[in-house]
Amino acid sequence: MDGALLGVLTLAGFLIGQGLRHNLGLLGYRIILARHDERSHPYPGARRWVPVSLAGAWLLLGVAFSGPDWPWLLLWLPFASGGVWLAAVDFDVHRLPDRIQLPLGAYSLVVGAGLAVAGLGSWRSGLIAALACALVFWGINLISRDAVGFGDVKLVFICGWCLGLLDWVAVLVGLALSCMLALAYASIRHSRRFAFGPWLIAGSVLSACAFGLSWGGEIVISLTR
Repeated sequence: MDGALLGVLTLAGFLIGQGLRHNLGLLGYRIILARHDERSHPYPGARRWVPVSLAGAWLLLGVAFSGPDWPWLLLWLPFASGGVWLAAVDFDVHRLPDRIQLPLGAYSLVVGAGLAVAGLGSWRSGLIAALACALVFWGINLISRDAVGFGDVKLVFICGWCLGLLDWVAVLVGLALSCMLALAYASIRHSRRFAFGPWLIAGSVLSACAFGLSWGGEIVISLTR
């Protein structure tokens, strides 16, 4: 992908991010539930990082999946867009709303299956990775008594599916990056309770980019020798 197209992709990511930032600023996601009143939460701030993060993610994905690998962008660009919105909400209220997660999951399943049918990915490894990741996080959810929320269980299913389509190494790298980023954030903030969703999303996007830039594929080759 040449520089002009990458510039257009980055600008598009930034503009979409600005739209997401405006939507988030309306605080419509702070619905009032019977057992969860979110009106007491402080205002989350301007969140200028939203368009910048999405522009950076789209740029990296454009570089990673250029040339004949471009169809992967049909999966990962929307994943990054929905993921940034979910991350902002999770940072604010420690919740991952189904009204974004479920459509994002359905879209990822359909488009990912299409990529697999086209021979660009493996639906088998994607499905196994999604189920395995979700089962592990569900167990953590039960053991931790909801310290790791069920929203994270659903999100890791989506992440496992998207990364598993690429390869198992991408799944492992994505989870490792997510945990390292989350631990670094918790250490900096000196907090034992924090949103894990943003780091699942960031780790997944970074792992996909790494795989698309080939070094992930080289790891697979070296492991199978």
